[in-house]
Amino acid sequence: MGEFSFQYPSSFLIFCLLCGLGLSLLLYYKVNTWNDRPKWFVFTLACLRFLSASLIAFLLLNPLFKNFKKEIKKPVLVYLEDNSKSLKAKDSSWIKPYIDQRDQMINNLEEKYEVKKFEFGNETKQDFSNFYNQSKSNPYAALEYVADVLDVQNLKAVILHSDGIYNSGRNPLYHPLLKMAPVYTVLHGDTVPEKDLSIQRIYNNEIIYSGDKFSIQVDLQAHHAANEKFLFQIFKVEGTQVKKLHESTELIKSNPFFVAKEVLLEASSVGLQRYKVVTSTIQGERNTKNNQRDLFIEVLDAKKKVLIYALSPHPDLSALKDAMISNKNYDVSIKYFPEALTNVDQYTLAIFHQLPGANAQISSTIQLLNSFKIPAVFVVGNQTDIVALNAIQDAVQISGNTKNQNESQAVVNSAFSLFTMSDPLQSSIVKYPPLSVPFGNFKIDPTTSTFLYQKIGKVETNYPLWIFQDKAGQKTCLIMGEGLWKWRMADFINSNSFLNFNELVSKTLLYVASKDDKRKFRVSQSKKLYEESEPILFTGELYNDSYEKINEAEVKLDLISKDRKNYSYSLGKKDNYYELNIGTLPAGEYSYKASTTWNKKAHSAEGIFGVEAIDMESNNLLADHNLLRNMSDQSGGTSYNMSTITALEAQLQQDNTSKPIIYQHLDIKPLLNEKILFFIIALLLLVEWFLRRFWGSY
Repeated sequence: MGEFSFQYPSSFLIFCLLCGLGLSLLLYYKVNTWNDRPKWFVFTLACLRFLSASLIAFLLLNPLFKNFKKEIKKPVLVYLEDNSKSLKAKDSSWIKPYIDQRDQMINNLEEKYEVKKFEFGNETKQDFSNFYNQSKSNPYAALEYVADVLDVQNLKAVILHSDGIYNSGRNPLYHPLLKMAPVYTVLHGDTVPEKDLSIQRIYNNEIIYSGDKFSIQVDLQAHHAANEKFLFQIFKVEGTQVKKLHESTELIKSNPFFVAKEVLLEASSVGLQRYKVVTSTIQGERNTKNNQRDLFIEVLDAKKKVLIYALSPHPDLSALKDAMISNKNYDVSIKYFPEALTNVDQYTLAIFHQLPGANAQISSTIQLLNSFKIPAVFVVGNQTDIVALNAIQDAVQISGNTKNQNESQAVVNSAFSLFTMSDPLQSSIVKYPPLSVPFGNFKIDPTTSTFLYQKIGKVETNYPLWIFQDKAGQKTCLIMGEGLWKWRMADFINSNSFLNFNELVSKTLLYVASKDDKRKFRVSQSKKLYEESEPILFTGELYNDSYEKINEAEVKLDLISKDRKNYSYSLGKKDNYYELNIGTLPAGEYSYKASTTWNKKAHSAEGIFGVEAIDMESNNLLADHNLLRNMSDQSGGTSYNMSTITALEAQLQQDNTSKPIIYQHLDIKPLLNEKILFFIIALLLLVEWFLRRFWGSY
């Protein structure tokens, strides 16, 4: 049902009619032009003008058309099905009868409900696939998905068919959806424990450094196998060769049994390394898939070696070293002037503390570092020779009575963008005690970026306290004051940790030591280790001579598995870069080589990655019906066995609270937006003009 509404009093419609009538009379009443014409001719033209003029005046009132629409919505019922492997691991004969019964129940319920079907495993999807082949089970994420995509206000119930085993995500018992709608659980699986020995979890670092020792912790679990023995082994897999690294005989002392085995290994090879953890099977064990697991560890070539070259012992040296060695990526050595420096090329970064000094010149050392493109950090102190410092670098020039000192606190430059800081670090820096800074005028080079300014007393100045320079590929940092040890102590007093100070030092050194990537062609991935169910994505970048991103050339990628199988792909073009999603791959080690030709020059990029077999469903096949019953009890639902699923249908059909909801929508449309009225007015005026022309008026 619709009705008109006006923004002006409806009495204004009379003026619209009068406007049309007046214009018609003005043009056609007692006009000599039509004396030789029949009256019906004149009357026809007058009516056309009356209609068009009145309609135009009517539209000027901006009338609205209100249309009330009724919509009847059935209550929503969600059928959420577990699609993981554990449901059919022991028996699959139930699948066809269950699917027929489930589909028939849904068809019957659709007369009363709007049934939404979802399945979950590695991820949640709409509708059923009936494969029961997913390697993970995450019911919490499934409930989260349902809450996101549906209007929970009209959700009347959730049917959850599962064995209660979840091995990913949070405990579904604590999901907020359980407080919004009843959950009816259909209990699946066997709750009687079988004789089984399994590898539950493996804990290890994903990245280590060559030569380091690292530990692998393996959680082992057994049921109904007390007093039996088994072999626990760890192997390293290199191509077709398998090398045993550890073997021990273990005794299952109780039922149930749990033990965490920790093994210390050494990283001897560089690259992506594959390891296999294996337990022997025990007599009578049926599920043997959970008796072995693969893992991948990336071994990096070496640590970054940092030299701290100081004029004399100072608490700052210990503060800097402790901050760096908190990150295993750094190998720090401290030397004092005039100790000779050897093998300078092995260092990634050099830190000079209060050097150059009055009788300690280091210009030859700086020249040597520059020849190897080794970046430098200068910590200026009371014993620094400012004139000599001005001579060996041009990031900042200090003039004036530099023998005196100022106590300067730090002020963060809000426009600084070379790296980001965490919120705790930003709030901590301004609270740190002052550093001892040379008194004088500071003139900074335009190529520098100021990280921290000096605050002397209560006055915030534009004098630099912490600056960076990147000039011709050579990076330099200058810290204009000594007393960094005070910052580290203040950090511990304020936060009971050194995390903020460590972050400050780490990000400073990470930027200074980083090398600019001048490659014109790059191909990379988001990670080096994927799970078997994860899609693998490559991104590529190609730069012209002006280092502008382009994607005009074709890019080929060859993927090579460990067994030397070769797969060829072409990277797709997207905006100004390249992208390729090759989907999922079987577990194993892979290498790739991408190539392209641009401006008659060949470019290539290489890399390696690993795919880890993840089959969490095989680790535990013992159904957890208590979890499902608790979910139903907490939400106000009921639990049913597979054999009593018809009783669930009957309960839902008899639920008197689940009734359709009538929604009434008001649709308001301004008539000025209706094109049909424009064409009607145009047609009236066109017909009037044509008739006047045809009858000889003009």
